[in-house]
Amino acid sequence: MKKVAMLCSGTELYGVGSVLKIYAQKLPDLIFICLSKGSMYDWLIQSGCKVILLNGGRGFKVNSTLAALVQVPLLIIKNWLLSKKLYKIAQENCIDILHCHWLPHQILAGFIRSKNLKVIWHIHNNTSYTRLFGLSRKINLLLARWGADIIMPVSEYIGNNWKASGKLIRVVRNGVYPYYDAPNQPNNDPIKCVIAGRLCEDKGHHLAVAAVINANKKGYKVCLDIFGGPIENNPYYDKLRLQVIDNNLEDSIRFLGFRNDLRENHQKYDLGLQCRIEPEPCGVWICETLVDGLPLIASRTGGTPELVEDGVTGLLFEGNSIADLTEKLINLISVKEKLITMRQAAYLRGRDKFTVDRFISETQAVYCALQQQ
Repeated sequence: MKKVAMLCSGTELYGVGSVLKIYAQKLPDLIFICLSKGSMYDWLIQSGCKVILLNGGRGFKVNSTLAALVQVPLLIIKNWLLSKKLYKIAQENCIDILHCHWLPHQILAGFIRSKNLKVIWHIHNNTSYTRLFGLSRKINLLLARWGADIIMPVSEYIGNNWKASGKLIRVVRNGVYPYYDAPNQPNNDPIKCVIAGRLCEDKGHHLAVAAVINANKKGYKVCLDIFGGPIENNPYYDKLRLQVIDNNLEDSIRFLGFRNDLRENHQKYDLGLQCRIEPEPCGVWICETLVDGLPLIASRTGGTPELVEDGVTGLLFEGNSIADLTEKLINLISVKEKLITMRQAAYLRGRDKFTVDRFISETQAVYCALQQQ
């Protein structure tokens, strides 16, 4: 296997940070090139990984596409200058492949891409077809043609956005560590549901709350635990809480805030709810629920339909539709036998498709594909 280096900001915590930790734990020969110090840099050092600090790198973070366009000349110059340092690091450490997760890092790697040094663009996020009237997407595609050897999206949904780049695309969906040794069958009365994620509009918690309220109004006893925050100084939470109080369901719909024991409690629930409004590329929490044997009712958006097998490991509802979510929820909790079957199917599909071992083996297959180019 050729020598691989992973470019990262050094300040990652969640999201891509979780992915970096998996790579560090499962591929001990990886070299991590950090563009700054921070929580991820410290964790890598403490974990005994080989870490190189690329002096002068700050990640080149911008808050909007317009700001990025305005700064493009400066960003290109900064990347070009920094690439000279990166090239020296690559030569000194005999690096053959640069694995990059963010566009600024991908551009940086593109400057030293050559016949002998290949670049992977690992794509975790959505692509907007409307931002700056489509100009943003066109720029991304042009950059990929110039700077990437392989595009590695986390779902087919994301991969479709990059087909026009003309690059080889290899989908590698997220993976998680198994937590339980076997599926179980809780015997809850009433039915217990769970939803997790930051308390904000695009996560769709209000859809879950409304659907559970509707189900209770129709005579179906169902509870909902909401993991996530912030709770303090959050108007979105205040609005949801008031809605629960108005319907006298304080004992049935609970706001648990940020917790570290979510997976410890997964198998206590009958059903998970994923209500994202903004399309989710490849939800890590969805992977966790499946691997833990927890069936889901999930939004039919983004890469989620690639994870949840509709009617087998859960149900898909039309995104942002309280009516459809309520109908799917009532249909599923009305037939406990179906929940039992889905629970077993979710566990088996999760262990087959969404574990860390599969994630790592597919990444290594991408590395091998680069060697054959």
